[in-house]
Amino acid sequence: MENQNFRLLNFTPHQIVLYKGSEKIHTIPSSGNIRLEEAPQKSNDEIYGVPVYIAPEYTGLEGVPEELYKKDGEEIGIVVSMPVGLYLKMDLWNDTLPGRVRVFGPDTSPKSVVRGEGGVILGSTALIQYK
Repeated sequence: MENQNFRLLNFTPHQIVLYKGSEKIHTIPSSGNIRLEEAPQKSNDEIYGVPVYIAPEYTGLEGVPEELYKKDGEEIGIVVSMPVGLYLKMDLWNDTLPGRVRVFGPDTSPKSVVRGEGGVILGSTALIQYK
């Protein structure tokens, strides 16, 4: 998308590197870190001496900048982690961010991930849109 009125901000704790094939084409530096707020986890069992936790319940988001709540202004895209993207996709939170905010995540599926030596993820050739 080539749009002068569109910004793509990265709210993961690390930079996002985009590739076209094997060529690095764009790096999006971190602008902060939007995280899920978790209710305290409870252990209901133990296997081989290791606690088994009940899947966490998420109670909201932390680290969302005030700028994203504004109803007017330029269209903004935000890149978030998959768990945050899936949370934002749920109807529960979907109407909280105005329509001008689009939510993306790096596609780290086998078809899109770019890996380096030892299998370390270097970047992605695609984004996933959650909202």
